[in-house]
Amino acid sequence: MVEIGRNADNSETERHGSSDVSLLEVRTHKPLHVSGKVESQTTIDTVMDDDVNSDLFVIDDEEDDDTGASVRNVSFRTSGECKPRSLDEFFEEAYASSNVRDRMKYWLVYVALGIGNMGDSTELTSVGYLMANEDFQESILHDDFATDGSVVASCALAGMVIGGLMAGAFEDSLGRKRTLLGGLLLNAISCVLSAFSPSVAVLSLFRFFVGIGIGAILSSNTALAAELSPPSKRGLFVTVVSGFWSVGMLFTAAVANVVMGSMGLSWRIFIVVTAVPTIFCIVMVLLVVPDSPRFLALHGQFNEAVRCSNQVAEMLGHQGTKLSVDEVQCHFPLRGMRGSNKTEKGECDAVESSASSPVETERTSSCREAAGNISALYCKTLRNTTLSLQLLWIFLEMGTGLGSFINLVFEEIGKGEYIGSSLAAIGNLIGSVLGAVYLDKFGRKSTISFSMILSSMAIAYSAWIVNGDEHPMLPLILSTTLFSGLASLAWNANMTLSAELFPTKVRSTGLGYVAATGRIACIVQQFINGALIDRPAILLVVASGLLLVGASTMLCLRTNDMARQPLSDAVSGRETKVGGNRGDFTMVPLDKESGEPKHATQVDISEELPSLV
Repeated sequence: MVEIGRNADNSETERHGSSDVSLLEVRTHKPLHVSGKVESQTTIDTVMDDDVNSDLFVIDDEEDDDTGASVRNVSFRTSGECKPRSLDEFFEEAYASSNVRDRMKYWLVYVALGIGNMGDSTELTSVGYLMANEDFQESILHDDFATDGSVVASCALAGMVIGGLMAGAFEDSLGRKRTLLGGLLLNAISCVLSAFSPSVAVLSLFRFFVGIGIGAILSSNTALAAELSPPSKRGLFVTVVSGFWSVGMLFTAAVANVVMGSMGLSWRIFIVVTAVPTIFCIVMVLLVVPDSPRFLALHGQFNEAVRCSNQVAEMLGHQGTKLSVDEVQCHFPLRGMRGSNKTEKGECDAVESSASSPVETERTSSCREAAGNISALYCKTLRNTTLSLQLLWIFLEMGTGLGSFINLVFEEIGKGEYIGSSLAAIGNLIGSVLGAVYLDKFGRKSTISFSMILSSMAIAYSAWIVNGDEHPMLPLILSTTLFSGLASLAWNANMTLSAELFPTKVRSTGLGYVAATGRIACIVQQFINGALIDRPAILLVVASGLLLVGASTMLCLRTNDMARQPLSDAVSGRETKVGGNRGDFTMVPLDKESGEPKHATQVDISEELPSLV
């Protein structure tokens, strides 16, 4: 039994009816098999109210044998449907109770998110077709691939760096859905305007803004996909969303062959058509995609978090008990508990900025939180994860960054204008299907290492073919398709793992940050590709070596594979993983006039409750 009745300074509350006793709020981060002994004079919000939710607590008043004081015993229910469910448990329950027909509406959420990813893919891969177009080469590039071609290919990547950093940092304040819609809108407008570019400078500027939109989309897309899915199917759903990248590649290939090939229309019309998936995605996100309940709950918006959670369950045809506000509050810290994440020295205390002063603007507060989120990525708890993922993104981006030049490689050896990107699109689709089927079964880390090693071997074989006097078409097609498929599999696993390893508090920040690191490396790789385009065999050997080195970074990632595991929500080691095995009370003194929390301390009861750990 745990006695609760201490002030913030750890002094005992007096056992009498004084009106000056401390006001405390009790939160539990886990459904506890425990009773709490609470003095009746102490007001305990949620627990001590007479109208407390009896589905969660059992309250029994009695008289203390020694002092005669009235004592209230609070028991947390732990059996059957009375056990407070975490978001992960609720989503698992809803998904398990649904059938294939019920899941159709739920799948629409991931189709909408996937179309956003498809739009990003269309925008980025379209450059490869533009640079293989003769009119574009003459009117925009003036046949300068080494400089102007590399600039056009890398401008969107540069924008993705800025967009990923900005969106990742501020999304944890703005929200997932609003950030996603903002990125989609910027992407669509910039894409259409780029079709009217009179020069390489203007085109590069619009491509830069396209990249900013894509950077915002990718971080919020992946975070939403991970946070709206049950743990047992997270790999499947994140891979489905990522897999639409392959659909975008196929769409771009088809549009390029029809518009610029069969119909002989201008490359400008081709660019306008590539904006269609992004525009369609805006409509679908507005109609069917809920915001992240985890994000909302972490920011104290419990009612909205419950609404979005139950909306997801309704999509699955869930007929059981709806998620309640009390259940969500049992698993998430109270809004305004700044500083409650501080634990051992050097451990992630930078993530929570100090409380804003009354005169501090909302913009300043968001900037402070964004800066805190970025610094938290290198705290003791997350440092190894962040650095390892940065290395992985660098080598994966550079090793697979052939997209803008793959058509030119095939053109250089006389094998066709658009065949390279078409083969890459087919291979990517195959890799996405394999990821959706096997990623939850075999895990993320082993899939990344395995696929990067094999893709390195496949592109090395392509280099050997290209370097020969003859270029047999069938082996080249097979090796290129195999390389693209395995690279796609590695990317799907990497996106899933990156989303899972960062906690909800900094998930978008972490995703945007490591992705920005990789894209900076990919920008450098574009200039290397442009310099080596006349020697395609060497270009392919360089890509092979980078992938092989990148596979070894998985050895540096000293963390458990997150397949089928609940997501982490708080950064601090003292705050719990939802569905985890800690048993902590958070005791929050409340202001007696406003009822708002003033300071937070934690009492770890794990040692007194060995059954919990």
